[in-house]
Amino acid sequence: MDDVEDERSTLAWFLTGARGIFSLPAVILMLSFVGFCSLTVQAGIPPEQVVFMTGIVWALPAKVILVSSIMSGASLATAFLAVSLSSVRLMPMVAALVPELRSSKTPTWLLLLLSHFVAITAWVFAMERVPKVPRDHRVAFFAGFGITLVAANMVLVGVVYHLVAEFPPRGGGLPVFPDAGLLPRLDLAFGSSSGRLSGACGRPCRGPAVLLDRTGVRHPPGRRRGRHACLGRGASLAFAPGGTPVTWTDGWWAYAFIAIAGWLATDLWRWLGVLAGKRLRDDSEALNWVRAVATALVAAVIAKLILYPTGVLAQSPLWLRVGAVTVGAIAFFVARQKPVAGIATSIAVLAIGLWWLGF
Repeated sequence: MDDVEDERSTLAWFLTGARGIFSLPAVILMLSFVGFCSLTVQAGIPPEQVVFMTGIVWALPAKVILVSSIMSGASLATAFLAVSLSSVRLMPMVAALVPELRSSKTPTWLLLLLSHFVAITAWVFAMERVPKVPRDHRVAFFAGFGITLVAANMVLVGVVYHLVAEFPPRGGGLPVFPDAGLLPRLDLAFGSSSGRLSGACGRPCRGPAVLLDRTGVRHPPGRRRGRHACLGRGASLAFAPGGTPVTWTDGWWAYAFIAIAGWLATDLWRWLGVLAGKRLRDDSEALNWVRAVATALVAAVIAKLILYPTGVLAQSPLWLRVGAVTVGAIAFFVARQKPVAGIATSIAVLAIGLWWLGF
């Protein structure tokens, strides 16, 4: 009878964590994936690969770098290194969270599995709410939130991808990301894998494709204009710096590329974080230091988004972005340090400012 009650209690806490999908941080993350869909559509990555990438590479900055690697024709080693360098922050984040999640009965393999769901949104959510959950049920609570958040975004990406594909952006060319500037330099050391992804067939394109000439102007599939190679169904083509054709297909190598350069490059640091976190005591100064480092790295990522954004925000003035954060911080303290108040106020100020400026 006690086992049944414990099972029900565990399920209840799992569902309680799953309801966190309706929290403001989760909603903001889901809106961010709409922009990610637009990026992948322009890169010509098939929807099934985008859904696969969303679930297996659970870190949005890492996914953006991975897509930019595909767009620039970076080699597997180059993409792995670039994504891995951007994911180092995950190690202290996981190490700081593990002492909060674990109990005396929690197996290491379960912590390694759940570490996959640790990213900025899940980490902020867990660090705020997990301490209020009974220790024996914290793993179930976090698992409910993490699994539901990832699954919901995979479904969202699968639906939104087709909607975004029907309404392509007006401007031509693929977006440029600050992190993508690292890829050409790394590729000098590790070589290019452009030829490994797909061979150009020379026939008219029969399927979704992104075709760019040297100037970055988009052309519809099947039109021979500028330097481009015609690809088979499900393939896409973009131009790396210098006008070199880069192709991407939906074959097995594409999934292997995503798994190695995306999943392995990110989860490797999470696994190291689990091993480090298991050695930290709840009341140790070392844990306080790790928490401070993790918080500083999260703040650095947010600061980068404010100072060096991409997309529409990149066209907005710096004073608007900084002003929105400042007003949000004031609202946070006025509302007795409630994150929802600060986030909602910042978004409202930013939205009004973008509307007023005509974006």
